[in-house]
Amino acid sequence: MTAPAIRAPPARRSGGWRKFPLVVLWKRYLPPVRLVWIFLLVLVWNGQGFLSRSVAEPLLILPLVTAGVDLAFQFVRFPRLRFPDAAVANGLFLSIILWPTTITLALVSVAVATVGLRHVARVSSHPIFNPAAAGVLLAATVFAMPQPWHLGTTLTDTALVAALGLVLWSRAFHTWRLWVPYFAFNLGATAVIAEVLAGPAVVTLSIQIALMTAETFFFGLFMVTEPRTAPTSRRAMIVFGATVGLAAALLPVLFNEYPILSALGVLAPYLALFVGNLLTAAVPSARGARRPARAPAPRRGIAGAGRPEPEQG
Repeated sequence: MTAPAIRAPPARRSGGWRKFPLVVLWKRYLPPVRLVWIFLLVLVWNGQGFLSRSVAEPLLILPLVTAGVDLAFQFVRFPRLRFPDAAVANGLFLSIILWPTTITLALVSVAVATVGLRHVARVSSHPIFNPAAAGVLLAATVFAMPQPWHLGTTLTDTALVAALGLVLWSRAFHTWRLWVPYFAFNLGATAVIAEVLAGPAVVTLSIQIALMTAETFFFGLFMVTEPRTAPTSRRAMIVFGATVGLAAALLPVLFNEYPILSALGVLAPYLALFVGNLLTAAVPSARGARRPARAPAPRRGIAGAGRPEPEQG
């Protein structure tokens, strides 16, 4: 009886296309949180935010302030500093939504308070409130700052926002459980409200207007998917997206019923995010469904220049 042949172990794959420099750059040095602020800079550029120094300076001061304040909090809270990608993104969110034309003490105060709230108001090591939404609400209610939209109103502008949001989704595939329910319930509720208040003839027009507006995709693909304040449990993500979508559609109608609250109509999307944030904070099981990121090898200096570390705060 002959002995069975001993098979050689399978050859280890070399990685193929995964080792191409552009792929390595994309996977290792451009994590989703870094892509967010890079794409936000693209949107600022598209809105002619870099047209001149006088236009660009107020827009760029916010991410600089939020980054500096975040590093100060990191120095107190953590043993090592990391590159403040999330803080830069928060500052650019405020720049896009508030679009300041001058640098004021109120503007800097909003930026500082936004980062402070992110580090202080926490449940189970996660911030409670979406920091960008909190900054917008603070700016509007305390300092009476408007929320102008300067990122364009054409179909090209809408397509750019949608395309950048979908590229971001390709790096964080699980986020479809947030933005798909958001769009489904928001557009569905918008259609029902339009039919009840104005009749069936207005339903199609209302949906078309929503889908042709860059703000719709900006809010759904960039703000609803903010990772630190959104849930991580699969079911909770779907509930969160649906809740925010419904609240964003229903709150303006509710506010219009009461003259004292009518001024809050423009803040409805951000208040809707707060509703979802409070729901996430109130349900402990909403956290912890995804696998934690693999801890990288320790490096000197500020983390984030190479493979990103898991976000500390």
